[in-house]
Amino acid sequence: MATPARPFHGFYGQRETVRFLRRIENGSLKCGKAFPHTLLVGGSGLGKSHLAKALARELDTGFHLIICSRATTPVDVGLAARSWEAHAVVFVDEVHALQAPVQEVLYRVMVEHKAPKVVDASDGKRPTLDGEIDVPVVTVIGATDRPGDLRHAFHGRFVHLSTLRPYEIGEMTAIVKHTATKERIVLTPQAARFLAARCRGIPRCALHYMRKLHLFFPDQVGNSEFTVAHVREFFEQDGVDDHGRTRDDRRYMDQLKNGSTKSLRTMSLVLQLDETYLRKHTEPWLLKQAWVEIASDGRGLTEAGVKIASGAEQAVRP
Repeated sequence: MATPARPFHGFYGQRETVRFLRRIENGSLKCGKAFPHTLLVGGSGLGKSHLAKALARELDTGFHLIICSRATTPVDVGLAARSWEAHAVVFVDEVHALQAPVQEVLYRVMVEHKAPKVVDASDGKRPTLDGEIDVPVVTVIGATDRPGDLRHAFHGRFVHLSTLRPYEIGEMTAIVKHTATKERIVLTPQAARFLAARCRGIPRCALHYMRKLHLFFPDQVGNSEFTVAHVREFFEQDGVDDHGRTRDDRRYMDQLKNGSTKSLRTMSLVLQLDETYLRKHTEPWLLKQAWVEIASDGRGLTEAGVKIASGAEQAVRP
């Protein structure tokens, strides 16, 4: 098993991405230039914001966060720009949610170093805009799982694009151990790997599971090690089976185990779960496990998926 790469200010995994970012970061520092604008692409929970914070620490510069939604306005960008310093990292989370006029504002920040000038209102009225102001040269790091929703010109201003992938078991085990230390939980090596195998390659799952484990065994924390038996009991009560499937995963696969195929819309209606949730949270891991396949006629189980769903394939227990 490959040894996980040296932590990048507490960020584990994504070895190739981190190696490249480190190389560009070293060049930026030597040349006295801002790190290039970067777009981080990947699903929810893969650590895009954590990676951006780690990069800011490596660059020894400020970190500023803009959480985007359809309601974000140029005024919001103008207000945020007041606190930016030269070469700071401006992390724009869910950047695909920005409407076209706000994407244009950020385009001007990135290319012309201009931001909206905000005039503070009195008497409880909303701030207004009055032209533009010069802003320092900053690094805009956008995070998204929908890069196609960015306007072409705006997308083109991101000099570098990094795609984050789900984490392998060795990386997840390192993340679990690191998270356990922060939560004051001591896991045996076997328990750490057992838990990591059920995190679906997503660091945020490790954090959520660890915090629930802490509360599930409150008397255990700080007193003795958590064993595989503890972790298995926790997952059994939480509805996660020995294959790592949640209740929603099992319901999804049960709908297909008779050999039928169903559209995403049909699955959504039958399971009473919205299509976006299924597409972003349920299907990626099932596809990665090669238990589900998506064809032109809909979703269906693979041969391996049928064995899992029918109980013919037993999970390997540590």
